[in-house]
Amino acid sequence: MLLCGFIVAGAVGPAPVFWVFAAEIYPRRARGALMSLATAAHWAADFVVAATFLPLVKALSLGGAFALYGAVTLAAALGLARWMPETKGISLDDTRAEPVRV
Repeated sequence: MLLCGFIVAGAVGPAPVFWVFAAEIYPRRARGALMSLATAAHWAADFVVAATFLPLVKALSLGGAFALYGAVTLAAALGLARWMPETKGISLDDTRAEPVRV
């Protein structure tokens, strides 16, 4: 049951947003290289989840592992909501990676 909830939440939430946002945040002249780095970071994070899942289940239980991943996801979502630049109303050609002002 928790696994199904995790998959559904990821499929309708952060999973598609990453690919759309990463494609539009980088300037055109560097978009290919920066998308490659973003994709590598995404796959590295996937690897960390896959490599830590079974040890966490053993140490914390299935519910504990999902609770920990959920807490990390919530923290990431709150950070993104605060520091992710807005791209609404900006053409794809005009996007550029500027420092985020806090």
